[in-house]
Amino acid sequence: MDKSIPLRRRIRAKAITALLKLFACFSLKTLYRFANIIASLLIILPNQTKEIAKQNIALAFPELSASEQQKLLHQTLRHNAATMFELSFMWLNSYEKILQSVTNITLPPEFIEDQKKFSQMIFITPHFGSWELSGLYASSLYPLATLYRPSRLYIDPLIISGRGKNGATLVSTTAQGIRDMMKAMKNGRSVGILPDQDPGAKDGMFAPFFGLEASTMTLVSKLANRFKIPAYIVASKRNLTTGTFTIELIKIDDQLQSDDTLESITALNLAIETEIRKSPEQYLWTYKRFKTAPEGESNRYH
Repeated sequence: MDKSIPLRRRIRAKAITALLKLFACFSLKTLYRFANIIASLLIILPNQTKEIAKQNIALAFPELSASEQQKLLHQTLRHNAATMFELSFMWLNSYEKILQSVTNITLPPEFIEDQKKFSQMIFITPHFGSWELSGLYASSLYPLATLYRPSRLYIDPLIISGRGKNGATLVSTTAQGIRDMMKAMKNGRSVGILPDQDPGAKDGMFAPFFGLEASTMTLVSKLANRFKIPAYIVASKRNLTTGTFTIELIKIDDQLQSDDTLESITALNLAIETEIRKSPEQYLWTYKRFKTAPEGESNRYH
């Protein structure tokens, strides 16, 4: 590890790595039991994680009654805790062992046809279900370049080896990283992107998402428009009881390739929202997805 990193942080990184290696020894069912304990504490105790999820659910699902929103909140906290505990399983086990936990993979007919026509694709892995599994599966289909945000916990070697076990190349979410991704795509690689973070007012464009104007990244739209290749959502849904997953690919409308960026990102958000609504408890509602509001609108989080 880089000696320029403060000793305190290096020690913390080693401790986190050791803990993840310990958790990797457990089955997913056991890890999800741990997650349920944490989620139960989050439900009972005052904490920011719960409050963010609660406000997101109120913003995204105003049609639900108070009791229905509360039920969704509890389910969301369980799945979000499960996401954290399963990181060790995804990063530190072989892909063959991970695949043993997958009970079904659904590939739509259009994907089979697109495979015959296109040597590369765009794979969208929103913060839904097990996005780590989604990325691994996508990189088993095509040589992949994946955007990656360096860890503030300084466990980058662990993350890079875990996400790259199927040959994916990780590029940082910097200007240089974007250039590296473009170069990789020109050389025939497919791309994997988590497109549903809030990029802010300057770096994003507002488009509808769950009935709200949400700041949305334009990178996916620019890539789809430039390379004229299909894009698929990869959705890996977990079963907390059995410790298993199902994987499904969903094609995004070709409007994503539009010259009109607003039309393109609207198609992107709609496709993601449609999939989330099938299992809303598995989305990362603990993240302030609607933090950036259009000018003149009041703060959405209190």
